Amino acid sequence: MLVRSVGDISKKAVTTLDITINTEQVIEDTKQLVKIDSQNPGPREGACVDWLGSRLQSMGVDLTVQSVEPGRDNLIAVIPGRGEGPRLVLSAHTDVVPVGDGWTKPAFDAVVQNG
Repeated sequence: MLVRSVGDISKKAVTTLDITINTEQVIEDTKQLVKIDSQNPGPREGACVDWLGSRLQSMGVDLTVQSVEPGRDNLIAVIPGRGEGPRLVLSAHTDVVPVGDGWTKPAFDAVVQNG
């Protein structure tokens, strides 16, 4: 899939980026991430941070891991820009709520169904 992004809403300059996204790799990465049991409460986010950090490092991204407490780490990834334009900051969490009743498939099986 080819994604074309046109940026800088200030109209001072317009930049076009051509980015090729490997959808099979995105699906596989998402499945691997879903398979990590990072239920909270509990110090389980560390496994997510380890996986994310490894994946990002394989793409050459600079990382910093901040240990909050054992098994509960923050991951900071920085991808330098090429100019002085606007920055993008993504903030997310790596824990999930406890698995409750009512699942038709095991919660961490990462099943792709009907698509």
